[in-house]
Amino acid sequence: MSTSQKNKPTAFTLALALITLALGPATNAVLAQGTSLEISEVKDQKTKLDAAKAGGEADEVKPSTKETDKTSDKSSDKSSDTPTAAEPEKDKEKTGTNSESGIAGEAKEKTGTNSEPGIAGEAKETASQKAEELAKLSGHISWCKSIAFSPDGSKAISGSDDDTVRYWDLTTGKEIKRLDGHEDNVNSVAFSPDATKVVSGSIDKTLKIWNLETGSCEKTLKGHANFITAVTWAPGGKQIASADYDGTIHIWDVESGKTVTVLTGRPTTIRCLAFTPDGAYLFSGASDRQITQWKLKDGSQVRQLSGHKGDITALDVKGDGKTLLSASRDLSLRLWDVASGAETKKLVGHGDWIVNAAFCDDGNIVSGSLDKTFRRWSTEGNELNCYTMNSFGMWSLAFTKDGKKALTGSNDYTLRYWKLSD
Repeated sequence: MSTSQKNKPTAFTLALALITLALGPATNAVLAQGTSLEISEVKDQKTKLDAAKAGGEADEVKPSTKETDKTSDKSSDKSSDTPTAAEPEKDKEKTGTNSESGIAGEAKEKTGTNSEPGIAGEAKETASQKAEELAKLSGHISWCKSIAFSPDGSKAISGSDDDTVRYWDLTTGKEIKRLDGHEDNVNSVAFSPDATKVVSGSIDKTLKIWNLETGSCEKTLKGHANFITAVTWAPGGKQIASADYDGTIHIWDVESGKTVTVLTGRPTTIRCLAFTPDGAYLFSGASDRQITQWKLKDGSQVRQLSGHKGDITALDVKGDGKTLLSASRDLSLRLWDVASGAETKKLVGHGDWIVNAAFCDDGNIVSGSLDKTFRRWSTEGNELNCYTMNSFGMWSLAFTKDGKKALTGSNDYTLRYWKLSD
């Protein structure tokens, strides 16, 4: 075949060229449109993030976090730990604690695995009243991941992604002390039973015990191999429990600062902890939707409590030690018999993830959710009250022991102090 024959275009080649010319502009237009949409979406997301920093209608925006970034290389089998979007206690951790709620901490994207059929969706229509905002506490320069009231409800502490712990006077709404020392986000905080000390847990893998009178760090507890997700003080005040991202729990002696017991066997992120009133048992709630009861005398697992369809976000034990309360991202609260581990009641009404829940002194239950409501329940499972809040977001949440006041960590980095009674 001659060179001229080789170079001579065939009918097929000419047809292909004509088709390419015809489709080229359309194809380019489609590509240009796709690029424009992506740019528009990025701009829209940036606008929402800017709104989050300024407050306003920004509770739909959940910015990414250091915790999420630092754990992005975790194995894919921890599917419930992988955030679908950065959010206040939707993973809070920019997630929740709740640790003492979250949490913990941190777009409202409900995943199919976290929503239970017949429960997901908007909150039930019920008679409600507006929660009264008593004060706005300003000082933090990033999201507040954990909050706790003092036993008498007059003071509060908060831990933030600005790496600080802050001590507040709720009668004045003023900051009493700023506690500096952590090298990374503070995920969980808890008062000692006598309210003279505070323990904080951080992404820097340490716990710190603070003297509230002096504002000094008395001890730094080291032993965790991963970042701290939850801390709580034992009822007697002599021990502290802490949990980390890998599912390891340490029981610490407060006086010596040494680890007494290490509880292992639950290789999943633990989000919340609760002691029984006698200090004999510890409950842990995890991202694998399981609750574990631990016997502290020998460090053994007593049982697993199964039933929730989403991450466990909060745990509390009733004052008589007989009933455990759990809250979950499956939008439900559940009551369990401590002696047998049997589920005794399921409370449904919230329309979005539950951030925290607790028993009140009178035996009733209070809970708060990303559906922008606080609810009060009887132990029989009846909803007694529903209080609505403004759209400030809810990165963290705590209640007073009487259940009549609440504190929330908001999108604008402030804490909001709420009244939940007539």
